[in-house]
Amino acid sequence: MKLDMLFELQPKPKPWTLPHPYGQRDAEQRVYFEALEQVKLADKLGFGTVWCVEHHFRDGRSACPSNESVLAAFSQITDESASGSGSVSCRRASSTRPASPKRSRPSTS
Repeated sequence: MKLDMLFELQPKPKPWTLPHPYGQRDAEQRVYFEALEQVKLADKLGFGTVWCVEHHFRDGRSACPSNESVLAAFSQITDESASGSGSVSCRRASSTRPASPKRSRPSTS
């Protein structure tokens, strides 16, 4: 069975334990750290691909304005898993960026 992961990084919503902007920053840092730890474990367990979606500055939604940066971080901590983009905001991207391949590892199949 092939298993993949899809991340829509969602920080804890308000109320935060610290005042703004420190509480928001803490929540965002925590969700990225947890995602990195989950990707490490998924790689060890044999997950095939880790996907990440792009969202910009949405309260109560994902906080991942640059999925390429997140995917680059994922690629540095995995040995077997590939990474891919689940969605790209074409309004903010160049016309060629969404068409470019996002695999961090060569396919073994």
